[in-house]
Amino acid sequence: MSAVGLDIGSDGIIVGVVRNRGIEVLQNEVGKRITPNIVAYSGKQRLLGDQAIGQLMSNPKNSIKYARRLLGLKPDDPDLKQERPFLTYKIDKTQSGGIGIDVLYDDNRTVFTPEQVIATTLTRAKMIAEAGLGTKVQDVVIGVPFFWADSQRRALQDAAAIAGLNVLRLMHETTAVALSYGILRPLPEKETRYVLFIDLGLASYQVSLVSFTAGKELKVIDTQGDKHFGARNIDQLLANHFAKYIKQKYNLDVLSDPKATLKLYKECDKVKTVLSANSSAEFHVEYIMNDKDVSGSMERTEFEALVVSNFFEKIIAPIKRVFESAGAKELKLTKENIHSAEIVGGGCRIPVIQKTLKEYLGKELGKTCDSDESVARGCALQCAMLSPSFKVKEFAVNDIYPYAIDVSWGPVPNKDSMDVEPSKPTTLFPKNQPIPSVKSLTFPDRTEPFQIVARYSDPSVQPDPFIGRWVVGGIPPAQAGKPAPKVKVFIKLNIGGIFSVSSAHHIEEYWVEEPVEPPKAEPKKR
Repeated sequence: MSAVGLDIGSDGIIVGVVRNRGIEVLQNEVGKRITPNIVAYSGKQRLLGDQAIGQLMSNPKNSIKYARRLLGLKPDDPDLKQERPFLTYKIDKTQSGGIGIDVLYDDNRTVFTPEQVIATTLTRAKMIAEAGLGTKVQDVVIGVPFFWADSQRRALQDAAAIAGLNVLRLMHETTAVALSYGILRPLPEKETRYVLFIDLGLASYQVSLVSFTAGKELKVIDTQGDKHFGARNIDQLLANHFAKYIKQKYNLDVLSDPKATLKLYKECDKVKTVLSANSSAEFHVEYIMNDKDVSGSMERTEFEALVVSNFFEKIIAPIKRVFESAGAKELKLTKENIHSAEIVGGGCRIPVIQKTLKEYLGKELGKTCDSDESVARGCALQCAMLSPSFKVKEFAVNDIYPYAIDVSWGPVPNKDSMDVEPSKPTTLFPKNQPIPSVKSLTFPDRTEPFQIVARYSDPSVQPDPFIGRWVVGGIPPAQAGKPAPKVKVFIKLNIGGIFSVSSAHHIEEYWVEEPVEPPKAEPKKR
């Protein structure tokens, strides 16, 4: 048996395993601990990871990056609209109404679904794990953003099934970081410690407030974030800044050409890195467009002013919402009385981000968690805890689901009444419901099949609030002289945050008349 945790991020793949009484992050075949999350096609070849990086620059239309961001979305999804500026390939609509990625493979136009592309990535991660462990890998725990909808979680599970993996749990990324933090260090036995985890990744931002009690459990109090803000938005800000400069000085519209845009983004990422440790940085790209070279420079003060003026509110807003949540208010928690604020994610390496967070929180930032590997390590730990083959320190992980879910019910629609309206929605799982959770509904006087419809209570949290529709059938007819049957339905929100109608039971009640004792004869007087 093996315990494997996977961090399939927007930018890279990290494989964590538990072995030799510790947690390790495995290297790929070129000795790197992070494998680029890119799938590229060149002729009859399919290139993965490091091999695909060069292809991304030379043939961007056939190089797929950010496929994870497309899982579970539809072509008309507003989230896809915000994602399009970062995509270099063509998006089509599949026959089933989902997203199709159009590439040239084996000299033919081929459309892959995001699930198929991510299955390729997961297969790659599986190969790294099997090569490092020397054994077959099947059971895994995979990190996911907390804000993912039901459709996105199901899509990742489908991709894992294609790759031959059994997902024991889809674990929220900040919860995985919290587990890695809490189980591997001494915690006070007689008091509760409150820690804020801040994860600014390449494409998203997550903030989680967690309590640790007596060194034996963690409880997520609230999680907030921004699914469209990450380090790449800072690259985009720099790219737009330098594009204006290039237009004025060289009369080149570099953003109109995909290859020139990629070269510009690559150089902007380099400038961002240099400015993290220096007061100024040079900007230079050879043959960016029309065989012309471009060059320039930027001061660190100018860069920091750009970031703060454009993104200050985005950096601070999720933290504000965490402390304004019902859970934090009930515990009377503020930014002043938390134990520490731990930062992870590549975006948190940028000094101006750290400075902004430090000034707002009024305390030094904790850097005891590995910025890149904490999610994979936490997922590997959770996999070991869920496996009967490993003995792990007793440590409870109490996570929450960020969205309230409504259910309604009514007659099953048919071809003549497809739009039949179910009952008034009832909130079955409130916001921040602990997971896993199971609830039951009892429906009296049911003799015909009926439907149960699930939606997110607040349509603003997900572009498509519809979760799913389930039909409960096979109900036996009522029998004469007996009470009308009841149907008891069990509805589950599992450990990975996936909603389902798990089972339904037919209940019959029988009326049993109690025997009436005959009256006792009174004794006769003599």
